[in-house]
Amino acid sequence: EEKEEEKAEKEAEKEEEKAEKEAEKEAAKEEKEAEKEAEKEKKAEGKEEVKELQQSLMNIVTEATEAKTQMQRHMADRQAMQAGKASSLEAALHLAQETLHEKEDELNAHLDELVVTKVELAEQMGKYEEKKHEALRLKSKLASTVARYTKLEAMYAAAQNNQNSK
Repeated sequence: EEKEEEKAEKEAEKEEEKAEKEAEKEAAKEEKEAEKEAEKEKKAEGKEEVKELQQSLMNIVTEATEAKTQMQRHMADRQAMQAGKASSLEAALHLAQETLHEKEDELNAHLDELVVTKVELAEQMGKYEEKKHEALRLKSKLASTVARYTKLEAMYAAAQNNQNSK
């Protein structure tokens, strides 16, 4: 009976060991499956993360492209505006130059008139000086004629007085 009990105990121990090994195998199998499942989840999460990153990257590329397009439009608008300003400034400069040339021509015409007037005035002054000189000469001649006439008058009066006294 003791032997049977021992045998039964040994068998129970063997069964227990077998069950433990079986349980360990099952646990290892479940652990491997759990690891595989976790790996699948990680891969799925990684794929999802990659998709999110790709979407973010595409959004960034789209935004950058839009920003580049806006910048190019802005630069084109700015260049057009500057070209417009430049042509406006050119037109204003051209108009100012034309006005300046017109004023220069007017001033030259006035200067020519002044030169002609000065020459005429000089000629008139020369004639005035001649006339003045002639007037002084005539005045001198007149004075000498008046003096002679006065002398003759005095002589005539003296002669008449002489004749009247006789």
